[in-house]
Amino acid sequence: MKLNQLKHFIEVVDCGSISAASDKLFLSQPNLSRSIHLLEEELGAKMLIRSVQGVEPTPFGRQVYYYAKSIREQVEMLERLKEVRDGGTVSSLKMSVSNLYLKDNLVLRFQEKIQADNLEICFHETAAEQALKEVAEGTSDFALLVLNDRQMPMFLKMTETHNLEAKVWDRSETYIHVHKDHELAGRDSVRTEDLADYVYIHPPHDFFANLNLLMHEEHITQQVSQKTITVTNYHAMLQILRYQGGYLVGNRWQIEELSNSSIESVRLEGGEVCQNFVFLCKGNGRQSALPDTAITFLNLVQDAYQLKDFSL
Repeated sequence: MKLNQLKHFIEVVDCGSISAASDKLFLSQPNLSRSIHLLEEELGAKMLIRSVQGVEPTPFGRQVYYYAKSIREQVEMLERLKEVRDGGTVSSLKMSVSNLYLKDNLVLRFQEKIQADNLEICFHETAAEQALKEVAEGTSDFALLVLNDRQMPMFLKMTETHNLEAKVWDRSETYIHVHKDHELAGRDSVRTEDLADYVYIHPPHDFFANLNLLMHEEHITQQVSQKTITVTNYHAMLQILRYQGGYLVGNRWQIEELSNSSIESVRLEGGEVCQNFVFLCKGNGRQSALPDTAITFLNLVQDAYQLKDFSL
């Protein structure tokens, strides 16, 4: 397996077509297709579904895509390290985020506070199970996740198994996010039965997301008529919200960021299941071992979302 093959696969998935990716890579379509085919042969599974509309990853291909992106980021950081002059400083921020859309100005504010000749930000937007794994393996220094009350017990058990520590930073009622032109927009609240006829936009599949999907469907009437779309990309999610009449189950920490894209938020009636803003790091009292860059960024997160204080 070669690094170029992984880079080719990432570009094809990002572009959604072989032809568009070949243009960006300055590589002929036959050579690019051959590169992907060799990678599929080596891994022993089909990774792309081809159609007249373009290509999209298979479930296995989607997993390879996220691993490949992580590998590429690490290699790029090593390449940047070679460029650092003697006496130069290198700072890095490695984090995983699940079910949370960080405000755009957070990274800019972070950059202003960090004095370094070279700054590397490794941002992994992924599912909760993968975020837990990345913190356990050290790929990320910490993770910020949003999990509901029914997901939390199992998540806490898994953190103990991996010698990790999870703290609930804040709690929120459950909201439904829809485009401003959606029929449900403008309401003070909605009931679960109001959602049955609309597309449910679901995060990437993992143990916790599937658990949430099953529990969600239990409360939706006429389940057989409901369409579910799994979305792994933030911008693709916005497009589906706008053009497919879908809805997203979320929380108040997403409201401001989504409103910038004409997405409205409506409170879900009931309130028996709340959302938890969770901070995850290595356990055994090792929070003090977090890099200064991580602490700086977390302080900015706390201020941006008006979260309650706890010692980092």
